[in-house]
Amino acid sequence: MLSNSDPTNYVDDPFFDELYQDFNISRILASRMINSKGSKRGKIREILVTNY
Repeated sequence: MLSNSDPTNYVDDPFFDELYQDFNISRILASRMINSKGSKRGKIREILVTNY
């Protein structure tokens, strides 16, 4: 299993979808408490990739 911030939060970037197309891809909401702008803190999409 691997996780990463989902680049589609900010731009239409299918990089991870294409790279891991042979695996199971899920997206979940993850809380972020660190950001230089307080208004940007909160939940963003995270990408989860599994081989099971």
